[in-house]
Amino acid sequence: MAGRLLAIALLAAVAACVPVGNPPTDAPAQSPAVTSLGSPSQAVPSPQPTPPLVTPRTTATAPPPPTDAPATDAPASSEPMPRDALMTLPDGTQHAGALGSYFYGGAAADSPWLPARVLPALEAPAGSSLVLSVPPLEFVSWGARYADAADEEADVISPLASGGDGATPLESATLPAPPSGSWVVAVQLYFAQEEGDATYYWHVTVP
Repeated sequence: MAGRLLAIALLAAVAACVPVGNPPTDAPAQSPAVTSLGSPSQAVPSPQPTPPLVTPRTTATAPPPPTDAPATDAPASSEPMPRDALMTLPDGTQHAGALGSYFYGGAAADSPWLPARVLPALEAPAGSSLVLSVPPLEFVSWGARYADAADEEADVISPLASGGDGATPLESATLPAPPSGSWVVAVQLYFAQEEGDATYYWHVTVP
């Protein structure tokens, strides 16, 4: 009986040395969590944050400094000049005269008699009429003269015709062709509204 009591006392002493509620240190790891479908859940990596889109910075480039404009062939002055005077032949062709001396719109030019060699030659039938006009200008009086084409200095000048009263505007003037020969014909026109006057030249050959 005494031996049995001793054995019980030893068991009680051993039980008192073991802490209650602490699991053994070599306990197995916990089982993975079970999803609702009964399979272990997979570890899903956290999404990495997307870096913000960086717009490349551009550097504004200053425009090149302006260069000097190229030189142009524009005339140095903008003085007004008379319109071309036209001589209409019986066949309907029109020929512009060469401008000589003029005073027009406040501008003036003094030119000597133009020789035949610098004028284009045109032919008019003998006894025909020549029509002068300066479209769209009008003139109030006119006078025509002629000299031999070989006389470059116009030492001998003959009157050919004239017209206009100095007040009534005219759109054209009709003059007779000079006699047979080769001539330089000069016509001086006086423009309406006191705009001035101008002299034009033609080389006219009459058979």
